[in-house]
Amino acid sequence: MSVPRAGSRSQRVFTFLSPSLPRASSVGMGRRGDFEKGNSYTLELIARYEWRRRFPQLRETLDWVQDLRTWFERKYEKPAREALVKLLERARQSVQEPLQRIAGTLTRWGEPIVRYLRNRYTNGMTEGFNNKIKLIQRMAYGLRNEHNRRKRILAWCGAP
Repeated sequence: MSVPRAGSRSQRVFTFLSPSLPRASSVGMGRRGDFEKGNSYTLELIARYEWRRRFPQLRETLDWVQDLRTWFERKYEKPAREALVKLLERARQSVQEPLQRIAGTLTRWGEPIVRYLRNRYTNGMTEGFNNKIKLIQRMAYGLRNEHNRRKRILAWCGAP
């Protein structure tokens, strides 16, 4: 089995999982060069396989999280809403308490999440600007000139 270069993230994951990993060729890893190029998807598959094997009690959670990731790739609202209801029902019936809690959270935030699928808009840019303004205000703590503070914010965030 090929081993990635020492000190890399791949090496740490590989070392953690290496005692009982399947052969590299059986999971499509290929040669060492392919591994070093950052084949993160293959690493994720290997890690998921190993976690499922080592911790059978986490299988349900890992499968549910993977189904949630797949759910976010949907494009149409109505099938997404129906699939989310099924996913939440599966989480509510789970024996594991964290899955039950996340089902409650997703139920409360269900409408905005499904709306995101329709529009694919987020308020990330607005949050980023607000964060930058707060940072500038913290750096300028003690300065009294309001005009200079406003000019500094416009210089960092861009004039409207």
